[in-house]
Amino acid sequence: MSETATLVPGRSCEGCTLCCKLIWVPPLNKPRMVYCEHCKIDQGCGIYETRPDCCRDWFCAYRRDASLGEEWKPAICGMTVDFDAGANRINVCVDEGRFHVWREEPYYSRIKAMALDILRRRGHLIVWEGFEGIGVLPHAEVRLGRPKPNQVVVAGRRVDGNGEEFLIGVFDRDDPRLKPP
Repeated sequence: MSETATLVPGRSCEGCTLCCKLIWVPPLNKPRMVYCEHCKIDQGCGIYETRPDCCRDWFCAYRRDASLGEEWKPAICGMTVDFDAGANRINVCVDEGRFHVWREEPYYSRIKAMALDILRRRGHLIVWEGFEGIGVLPHAEVRLGRPKPNQVVVAGRRVDGNGEEFLIGVFDRDDPRLKPP
């Protein structure tokens, strides 16, 4: 299902093909962090008319969120931001050689605000420096490493008389602590 109706008017992918490098594309057996064999770098897709649905339907937050300024265009900032509804997660994928950029302004404070917002909605935000994940919390960043296929990232929120506390970690899918009481 295409969601082009949700795109910000006047914004395009022109001059940007960073998603063709940073995003995993299963139908093309294209791993993360390498350019797709069909990508014409800084120009576009060589199989645009026949590209897989996952490519057709995917748009970064720069294209979807008018509150993000032009500095969030991936070709400018060196990272893509997207919301994975299935995992209730915001993914910030940072290009090699630019791993520092997400910790700089204007990005850092906005990423922290996005993390707080999604944590309050029982989700989480991960910054991916290559294959290494960093869970972003309002008060800290937690190195998650490189989660294995049998692992999941779990985030939680606890509210008590002392305020809010947020936690995030990587757990094996069969970890008994993940089962409801």
